Amino acid sequence: MKFYDHWGHGVAVFVEYPERTHSVRHRGNGTLITQQEDPEGLKNNWFHLPIPTPTTQSDQPIYLHYIHLRAETNENARIAEAHIRMDNALIHTQNCNWVGQCVDEQFKLPEVRKVTGAINLCIRVEFLSGEPLGIVHFFGAGGRFGA
Repeated sequence: MKFYDHWGHGVAVFVEYPERTHSVRHRGNGTLITQQEDPEGLKNNWFHLPIPTPTTQSDQPIYLHYIHLRAETNENARIAEAHIRMDNALIHTQNCNWVGQCVDEQFKLPEVRKVTGAINLCIRVEFLSGEPLGIVHFFGAGGRFGA
């Protein structure tokens, strides 16, 4: 089987609840988001990273093996959960606990999946109380595909 890695740059991040953020800066090395804990308890936010997704290669079906994330958080932001979606179907979920660190992680699927539509990586970040404001910096996300 031949493998192909397809990456999307962090500048393509979409914020699900932009009204909760303090700032969102799309820049050359990705997207930098700052947010404080919400007094109403809505301290989280979802961020969506579209993955360039092939569905065929030389008339052969393509299979998804894993998704890769590169990001960084400060001490007041925790990457808490990841969802992988194919079109509107949730195909994988994983709890995480990455706070105050560089993240270079793979989300391995329990089984290889035939690709039938667009792939999206959804990341839930919890923003914690305190100073400085919580920061998450998305550098990019990619997928390992095989034909």
